[in-house]
Amino acid sequence: MKYDLLIKNGVIVSPSESLQANIAVKNGKIAAIGNEEFPAGEVVDARGQFVLPGVIDIHVHYREPGMTERDDFYHGSRASAIGGCTTVFDMPNTLPPVDTAEHFAFKKQCIAGKSFVDYCLWGIIIGNDISHIGELAECGIIAYKIFLGNSGGPFASPEEGALFEAFRQIEKTGLRVCVHAEDRGFSEYYEKKFELEGRNDYMDFDTARSNVSEALAVSRMAALAHFSGCKIHILHTSAKESVAIGSIARSNGIEMTLETCPQYLHFTKEDRLRFGSQLKAQPPVRTKEDNEAMLQGLRDGAIQIVCSDTAPHEKEKKMSDGPVWQIPSGIDISENMVSMMLDLVNAGKLTLSQYVRAACENPARMFGIYPKKGAIRIGSDADFTIVDMDKKVEVRAETSHYKQPFNLLDGCAFRGAPVYTILRGRVIAKDGEIVGEPGGEYFDRRDVAAAR
Repeated sequence: MKYDLLIKNGVIVSPSESLQANIAVKNGKIAAIGNEEFPAGEVVDARGQFVLPGVIDIHVHYREPGMTERDDFYHGSRASAIGGCTTVFDMPNTLPPVDTAEHFAFKKQCIAGKSFVDYCLWGIIIGNDISHIGELAECGIIAYKIFLGNSGGPFASPEEGALFEAFRQIEKTGLRVCVHAEDRGFSEYYEKKFELEGRNDYMDFDTARSNVSEALAVSRMAALAHFSGCKIHILHTSAKESVAIGSIARSNGIEMTLETCPQYLHFTKEDRLRFGSQLKAQPPVRTKEDNEAMLQGLRDGAIQIVCSDTAPHEKEKKMSDGPVWQIPSGIDISENMVSMMLDLVNAGKLTLSQYVRAACENPARMFGIYPKKGAIRIGSDADFTIVDMDKKVEVRAETSHYKQPFNLLDGCAFRGAPVYTILRGRVIAKDGEIVGEPGGEYFDRRDVAAAR
């Protein structure tokens, strides 16, 4: 048999081991793994490089529809592909939000044919309206999102009773509910207090969105998950206390999982002096002690996923000199996310297998798309992120591929980079540039389950 693609001489990395072997691809699927040089129409020589399952970023905000002045699916997915991702889950806080079956269908239609990577879509619950939970599950959403505090948009958080009712309904669907965990009462109290006092410093924002706010929200979610039986996932975990709460919850039989992001591993609040308003995010970056807790969580499995929470905004708004309360929260790191993580591996803070567990296998398993995605095994999609651990990356805003003409990481340097991004057997990015036209596809988690 002649195969479509051969990846040879690379070291395949899984969460449990690394081994040198060749991989043959046929019709977009992994067809053979072994030491022989399988005949193929196209050959990628990965000598001296590591072959990972395609990286899955479960937390991106491509802003389409409704906010395409910030970003869109074409530009957002292009940056993700160049950055080494093959699959993304796009967030539902767009305009209109993905809160009904009608809005889900509208979003699918808007973004069809624009993505360089494969993708799934989130649904959202806004305010106390929990009447669309069932229909969203029937649409094929990957999971539900809920904001617990002010998100900077028209996406109100539910009251406690509505949250509990929502959790009970979501439990019946078998899907996860994923929460932006900042306590509304705590944060709003300090934001209003500081604004009235004329306090507009970054550290005032930091106080309003402190570890206390996150820990309060996470502990409440653990209680609601316990009483409802719902599977719960904490988005962009940043506080060391949240990691401890999650571990205690799981030890008591609560299915609570956590994610973190590279910004909560690399940066601290002291970096505001370097990056200024661009660094503002919700939750904010914290301390070295919190960063170490996130890294330890990734090492020991207390944190299950690492992803980007890429959230672009217009350059003039992010780089404003205005009051901190008026500067939008969110940063875009999708193009450099994998390099940021490889740099930590090179620094000895993680192993490559631990990274694969958090960026590839765990996302696929937790959200029901394994082994279609997240694995290098026969029959899986031929998605690969091939990395050169010695390649140095010096980030420059002028050579970045975002829709917005700036980059928070401008001037930063990382060691380790993706050199090939391969989606279903097709090279979609190579050495920091896109290859070809958009060929990513939407896929439904239910089709994966039916094929098992």
